[in-house]
Amino acid sequence: IRESSWSLSGILGTVIDGKGTGGVEEFLDSKLKGKKDGEVAVEYKGVLNVQPVIKDYVKPENGDDIILSLDFNLQRIIYYLLLKAVRAHHADAGDAIVMETKTGKIRAMVTTRSWNDNVLGIIEPGSSIKPIIYAIAVETGAATPGFHHHCTGRIKPVKDLNIIIGDVKAHGDVDLRKALVESCNTATVKIAETLKSKIGDEGIYNWLLKFGFGRKTGIEIAGETPGILRNPRRWSAIDFAEISIGQGIGTTPIQLIAAVNTVLNGGIYVKPTLLENSPPELRRVISQKTADLIKSFMIDVVEMGTGELAKLPGIRIAGKTGTAQKAQAGKYVKRYHSIFVGAFPADNPKYTILVHIDDPKGKEYLGGDVAAPVFAEIVKNILGLSKEKPLLVYKGVTPNFIGLSLADVLDIAQALKIEVKIHGDGIVKEQVPAPGTLNPKEIEVFLAPPP
Repeated sequence: IRESSWSLSGILGTVIDGKGTGGVEEFLDSKLKGKKDGEVAVEYKGVLNVQPVIKDYVKPENGDDIILSLDFNLQRIIYYLLLKAVRAHHADAGDAIVMETKTGKIRAMVTTRSWNDNVLGIIEPGSSIKPIIYAIAVETGAATPGFHHHCTGRIKPVKDLNIIIGDVKAHGDVDLRKALVESCNTATVKIAETLKSKIGDEGIYNWLLKFGFGRKTGIEIAGETPGILRNPRRWSAIDFAEISIGQGIGTTPIQLIAAVNTVLNGGIYVKPTLLENSPPELRRVISQKTADLIKSFMIDVVEMGTGELAKLPGIRIAGKTGTAQKAQAGKYVKRYHSIFVGAFPADNPKYTILVHIDDPKGKEYLGGDVAAPVFAEIVKNILGLSKEKPLLVYKGVTPNFIGLSLADVLDIAQALKIEVKIHGDGIVKEQVPAPGTLNPKEIEVFLAPPP
């Protein structure tokens, strides 16, 4: 990908022969393209000196203005943070999404690939799915905070199958909180076993659907994949256990962040959106009580568990690590997806962030070691962003001119080859259309003397 685009091209798409192709342009083509061509009726008058006279004029109807929710400064910063991590860990690629916890508005969606794998690509979530599994278990009564398990570092989920699920270490005695904080696989399998006995494979499947797995989120990008969540009639005897630790299920990063956000947002699922003026689409999935309990576990994940490298002084963060082994030719191999999903400030989250590093090949590969530090860097940059930072512009997107001088406006307009109407003098106080509007034909700015 061209570094100058910060992976925006995979979000925006392009226009070919007047038709949107890929990204937002294709998804919203019917809204963005012109509704009706203009018409001019001309009548020719005269005998020796024939002159055309306009008899009638019908103005064209332009397409709707679409304002994107993306913060282009943040997009650029995260791109370079990901690029740095990918190079440091000799990884194939890196992805990150920043979403407003309560509205679903996407403030950044970044990949180091040349295509938008945040929406079009599929990964196994690994342990980042565990907060959802624990939430389902608590909500259905299959588990309580008093749950107890002794972890020996390995478990055989199905008696008649010679398949062992292991842990990175033997965790010893764990309750529900410690099991999630230390990301204990054997405890999670025991919880899933009880869940299966209580609601069956079909019940687990239906709950996963409620969290958005196996279906498109509806984000405004053409070609979104629904991920992979097989019908329970096709599950093997061990699938309940493998899915509980994030294997045998495929999700897009946008799907995963929306699902985990449900727990972080008090049990309410919020549809992700790239449109600034789109009203939030909300639905309750689990109770506030269950969500608050699991979120408190996720705070401890960062404070004292596998996600400690996401911790920052002075701000509480809730999150979950994930390390998913890759499958090749039907077998899991020593290649990984390193994942961290979290939100801040934990008590009343404003932003939920996902970081995914694909196939790190250095000494470190765990989500807590590879993805969590990138999360921390993103949070630091969000907290430090200010209007004093350089203005970033992208062809086809209306810049934010507010606060700029007339000279700055003219320089940017010339660079982007767009027409600008100027009203007043001083610095820009208002503009039409709003920043983020796609394919502006003309921009009006209203200036006033600085205070």
